[in-house]
Amino acid sequence: MVLDYRCSTDPARKRPPHGQSGYCELQDEDTGELFKVARRTCANVVGKVALFKCLEAPSGEHELKDGIVLVVYPKMAPSTYAIIQVLRELAANNMIGAITFREIDDPRAVEFATKVFAIYHSAFSRVLFLDSDNVLVRDPSFLFEMQEFVDTGAVFWPDFWHPQHTSFYLGEDWLLWGLLDMPFVDMFEQESGQLLIDRRRHAAALEFLRFFTLHRPNPFVQLELVWGDKDLFRLAWLKLGAPFFMIQSPPAVAGKAINGSFCSMTMVQHDAQGEVLSLHRNSHKLTGGSMRNPANEKLKTKEHKTEMAQENKELLSSDYPDAAIWTHLLSFRRSPPRSKYQIETYHVDEFSKDQICYGQHSLDANDNFYVQGFADLSFSRLETHLRRFAMEAGVHSTDSQGDAASMGFSSTVFQKVHRPMMDALQKVKDKVEEMQRTPSPQQLEALEHARSVPNLPSGDMQWRNITCIGWRATGNCKSDGPREFANDLACDQQVPDGSSGYCEVQDTNTGELFRVMRRTTIIFREINDSQAVRFGAKVFALYNSGFERILFLDADNVPVRDLAYLFKSPEFEKTGAVFWPDYWNPHYTIFHLHGDSLLWELLDMPYVDMFEQESGQMLIDRRRHAAPLELVRFFTFHQPNPIEQLRLLWGDKDLFRFAWIKLSVPFYMVQTPPAVAGTVNGTSFCGMTMVQHDTQGEVVFLHRNAKKLTGEVLYRPVNYHIEARKRIRSRLIKQGIHKIPTEEEVVAELKIMKKRLPPTLEPAEPDGIADQAIWTHMLSFRKDAPRSEYKVCSDIIVGDVSGFCEVEDIDTGERFQVMRRHCTSLKGNIKFRCSDAPAFVNYRVEGHAAVAKALVPGFSLPHVAENSGSPRDGIVMVVYPKLLASAYATVRVLRDVLMCRLPIEIWFHVDEVGDDYALLAPLQQLAIFVGNVSFHPMYNPRAKGFLSKVFAIYNSYFDRVLFLDADNVPVRDPSFLFATPEFTRNGAVFWPDFWHPYHTLFNLHARSMLWELLDTPFIDMFEQESGQLLVDRTRHVAPLELLYFYAFHEPNFFKRLEVVYGDKDLFRLAWMKLKTPFHMIEALPAMAGRAINGSFCGMTMVQHDTEGEVLFLHRNQHKLIGERDEKMEKAALKNTVVPPEEALGAPHPDGFPDPVIWTHLLSFRKDAYRKLYSVDAYRASPEFPQWQPCYGRRYVEKQKMFELHEFANFSFAGIETVIRRFAMDAARLRHAQGVARVGHHPSNSTRN
Repeated sequence: MVLDYRCSTDPARKRPPHGQSGYCELQDEDTGELFKVARRTCANVVGKVALFKCLEAPSGEHELKDGIVLVVYPKMAPSTYAIIQVLRELAANNMIGAITFREIDDPRAVEFATKVFAIYHSAFSRVLFLDSDNVLVRDPSFLFEMQEFVDTGAVFWPDFWHPQHTSFYLGEDWLLWGLLDMPFVDMFEQESGQLLIDRRRHAAALEFLRFFTLHRPNPFVQLELVWGDKDLFRLAWLKLGAPFFMIQSPPAVAGKAINGSFCSMTMVQHDAQGEVLSLHRNSHKLTGGSMRNPANEKLKTKEHKTEMAQENKELLSSDYPDAAIWTHLLSFRRSPPRSKYQIETYHVDEFSKDQICYGQHSLDANDNFYVQGFADLSFSRLETHLRRFAMEAGVHSTDSQGDAASMGFSSTVFQKVHRPMMDALQKVKDKVEEMQRTPSPQQLEALEHARSVPNLPSGDMQWRNITCIGWRATGNCKSDGPREFANDLACDQQVPDGSSGYCEVQDTNTGELFRVMRRTTIIFREINDSQAVRFGAKVFALYNSGFERILFLDADNVPVRDLAYLFKSPEFEKTGAVFWPDYWNPHYTIFHLHGDSLLWELLDMPYVDMFEQESGQMLIDRRRHAAPLELVRFFTFHQPNPIEQLRLLWGDKDLFRFAWIKLSVPFYMVQTPPAVAGTVNGTSFCGMTMVQHDTQGEVVFLHRNAKKLTGEVLYRPVNYHIEARKRIRSRLIKQGIHKIPTEEEVVAELKIMKKRLPPTLEPAEPDGIADQAIWTHMLSFRKDAPRSEYKVCSDIIVGDVSGFCEVEDIDTGERFQVMRRHCTSLKGNIKFRCSDAPAFVNYRVEGHAAVAKALVPGFSLPHVAENSGSPRDGIVMVVYPKLLASAYATVRVLRDVLMCRLPIEIWFHVDEVGDDYALLAPLQQLAIFVGNVSFHPMYNPRAKGFLSKVFAIYNSYFDRVLFLDADNVPVRDPSFLFATPEFTRNGAVFWPDFWHPYHTLFNLHARSMLWELLDTPFIDMFEQESGQLLVDRTRHVAPLELLYFYAFHEPNFFKRLEVVYGDKDLFRLAWMKLKTPFHMIEALPAMAGRAINGSFCGMTMVQHDTEGEVLFLHRNQHKLIGERDEKMEKAALKNTVVPPEEALGAPHPDGFPDPVIWTHLLSFRKDAYRKLYSVDAYRASPEFPQWQPCYGRRYVEKQKMFELHEFANFSFAGIETVIRRFAMDAARLRHAQGVARVGHHPSNSTRN
């Protein structure tokens, strides 16, 4: 039957009743032609319950282009009902579209993910999403036409929060930006209570958004990087560079004022022109009375029935269950900068203690906001309407108690909006109840795959009175196979997986028996994903299988036994996943899956030393392993696919174990390595089949992966050109001629072969079967052989293995264990090969040779022999461009402030400052004024970085050297150090670092491989800090020679194995190796830095003299630059927990660009036990920028071992102001000076 819904005057405005089929008829006004559109059949509307009008048909084949999407759940029923009533009735708009129910059927799409699911799967092309407690004050249709949406296809709305004032830590230093691999974007956060999206234009961004939401594991949730779906939309768009428009007006707040206290419970959003658009009642939901206590409050249903006819009277009434909460609107002024926008979260005594308030405590608390009375607004009566509609929803909900939640909710929403829908809903409800009476889900699934009922015509079940007899089991995997009476089941028993048979039923009236729900064990399922081809097909099949526990088999993989027992194996029951090994392992692989593979970095996981996986068979419990299967699916189908593009893996091979390993999910890898089945020809064996074993080591699978079955006689491929050349050469050799056949001879021979040789066939088998027999022998790995053989010298030794390298003395044949590795001997990321072992052993021998050379009479270091008389003392510094301002300031402090007259050597590498030395111009000019400063170039290409210090001291022109890092400032004239008893007695004074064997940042402890490398016993002492060194070069020739060897010898095991950091510790190690005396300063380093709001950040290491008094301030974590640092100033401006003038980086009143970082000094108590000295390395955000390294103890008031002193109380308190001014002078000179050359200094005797 066809129903005619012609678009005449009135019928066009009527909706076709639910349950009827038909079409809308349109007419072309110019030609008079008639067209059928919006054709509807029963199948179109089942489950969709869609209503429409023929008046909508001219928009194009019932394509709902624009529409509103809401997500509802029982708690939000009153709000949703009220919002729909506002949209429909108050708008008085007859041109309204359908209301459609859509079910969210993805079990992962819960809570915040429901919003993403609804938008992603919406039938609308252009979507306005509204939270179900978000009410519009105007018809929103205009939004789809506004220019901002037309231009970008996406409009988002801002939240209360921004990077300078956030409740969700979405600042510049947040981990989120690293996770997404995208730069920080300084903008308001997003509030997703309303979203306007053109789904056609933003398919990629929506796909990315869906990945953010449904991917497991979900780091957004686990690490609490964002709140729910908030911000996910803009992040997906930002990540892809997709355009969107963010509404510029920050949200206002609507709330209630009582006794001068204001509590906002509603976020107010605006349109692109800054006019109020929506009121998001997110902090105080409408209940409609459903939350009230019936014993204390009863709704007057008689009054409710009459209120429809007395609307004006009721609008003035306050007798609605929900309280009125909108008396005032607080909005941000347009003139202040948006950075001044600040919304507080608080509680007010005048309101419930559970009520969260947003805004300002009082309406006049912030001059950047202005107040409007709600009664003065054009939508002032909106709340009364909402409360009334919510009460209506509450009444309907009360009347429908006992219904399913979803049914009761549907009835509530449409009781008054679309009453004709009620009958359809009841039919759906009845259908659900009928499905619930069905015996079991297993029978329903079987019925789906076996629709026909033997001997029972279609529809017969409608009138027959049928009763169940039982399950009848059959064999041979067929429903009509031989009966297996022992496996029959009663009607109430569950039919097990893997069984075939049918249900036997009886007509109680006639006694007839019928077979129904016939079941076989073979089900055909279509792969309907265009991406799921080749290797992807396996992943698709596993992911979408109808089985809960799966044994997957490649189609060419033949079991040798019934496999059902595998599901009962202890290994599978314990882990829920059993995998099988491949031939290959990291030490013998054809797929480059070893420790150096890029794969580990791509997957962000540590290298795992195990056999690779062969995926021709897999045993998986899909219920227990949903997360890793989701990750496998991501690995396979995500585009771009770097695993495939970079050929990091072969097909689906290994994808499964990597997904399990990545998520730390248990699985069992069969321990028996695969055997190979093949055939022997003479003494040659050719394996063409992989043989896999069960968990007990017995053969279970023959995977014929190198020789497929075809069922046909195959032509054996022959290279006739090669065969022709062989024949020609054979004849020529018999004639004693040795030459290469010409092309003409080959062509002629090919013609002869073509005539004489029939097509070559594989030899027929005696049994007459076409496929050749290839299984005559099996080659297996000995069960008593170790799985991990000795590694060869070229194998990579990684961090998670222990052992040693074995070397042999070629002359004596003796073998030794070297490079012994255990859990902590090296850092976990360090790799090496035993091929390095000979050089490792010889390292100590070559070191002894270097020392022996230094002990030869007459040997001296460069430039020492040239001096005579009293030793020449001086200061040595190394500079490079980044430290020029620091070096300039240090030299000026030494000369102009401390009045130090020691000569100064400034060493620099020519590659770093340029051939004309122009960068040294400020220092050169300073040298002219202060005198006794010399410049020394370094040409050795390796004398850079840490090695430059060793080079400078080794080649210095001073006999006794005080070395200073260029960013290390003395607070007193250091000349007295040369006269201290400790130096005159030992000739060397070193200073301790923060670290010691019980608390080390550099893995320097008793079990470090360092001690074996140096052939030196472990010594329990503090590590060394080399920012200052005092050395008598004339007395310590041998240790300085050994030091030079340590620094410049290749291979450099210090660097390769990372057993020390830079030049740090090299000095004391050289002295200790030769048992040469030195003095280590007893006073442990203090930390100079800033304390803000009880949070301390140490940015300078403070060293002491031999008496324990402060001597050096090593500014190693915050260098002087002498210029404004925009990054630092920007961070100070964004800091919301510190007053702007106190934040690190804020401009200082003295006008010097470098920030003040010395306000406090944290020192270790002199009476405390030294082994309890423990310095932390940390970040002190938000008081300090996240990128600023801090050392010390952050919360100093809790520390008992450390004391905090104010810097202003020290005699050198003003020194920071001085060096900041000097650094500024250096920067200005660098910009103002022309090219200034440093005069050539003799260097022919310098060791380069």
